[in-house]
Amino acid sequence: MLTDVDWVPPPAGLPKGGFAADPFGVVADDGAVDVLFETFDRERWAGRIDHRRWDPHGGWGPSRVALTDEAHLSYPFLFAADGSLWCVPERAASRAVTLYRSSAPEVGWQAAAKIIEGVAALDPTLVWYRDRWWLWCTDAEDEPQACLRLWSAPELLGPWSAHPLDPVKDERGSARPAGTPFIVDGVLYRPAQDSTRTYGGRVVICRIDELDQDHYRETVVAVVEPDRTGPYPDGVHTLAAVGERTLVDGKRRAWAPRARIRRIASRQAGRLASRLGRRAR
Repeated sequence: MLTDVDWVPPPAGLPKGGFAADPFGVVADDGAVDVLFETFDRERWAGRIDHRRWDPHGGWGPSRVALTDEAHLSYPFLFAADGSLWCVPERAASRAVTLYRSSAPEVGWQAAAKIIEGVAALDPTLVWYRDRWWLWCTDAEDEPQACLRLWSAPELLGPWSAHPLDPVKDERGSARPAGTPFIVDGVLYRPAQDSTRTYGGRVVICRIDELDQDHYRETVVAVVEPDRTGPYPDGVHTLAAVGERTLVDGKRRAWAPRARIRRIASRQAGRLASRLGRRAR
């Protein structure tokens, strides 16, 4: 069970009925922590990526927009490599995985490269392991909670190639990525979502038993449950290592009837437009 969490108050300016999610961070040279996270707007039914800094002496600063798009953005996977900061946000509508580069989060982000195309990637997650880059995700168009996809590359900018066993896993309880991979005693682990009961219900930790360009095998070795007596009792969505700390995305259910009505209306309008389009053809 997840306990002893110092929950961060929601940032000022959060959209009405919206929420913050998917935090990822890096430690700055001065000991501060730069955090990127999704800010979800229920009125637009889409997310953007915001930035917020935690200072060990001054606490949390204000949030500001880091990346935005007409389409939904989330899961801003953040890491340092080759003297730069890199962000790989989920942007499934583009059917591509795009690397963004920055010298520091407060100075903004520039698109560096599309490293994978033709896949509506959800929660793209990277790690450098055994002299090769590896990227996990699921596909919004193909069993997004169950089928784990895997790519690898000799360099961050590519070329990237799909694993020959892709999809390397078909398991709703432990496929979709849920945060930063980590290494303990030379063994690689990765957090994964367990959505068997509800989306964002809990996180499992998978031990990577085999990983090379021909083989893949992993085993669930731990489960992270939410604290049912805490302020976010309904789920644990992601875990992200940042220095000696871990950023946690907790879940709390809230009723937002207007947003739900708009979402249903939007879906029905889209279905009607699709039917009319088929009839016209």
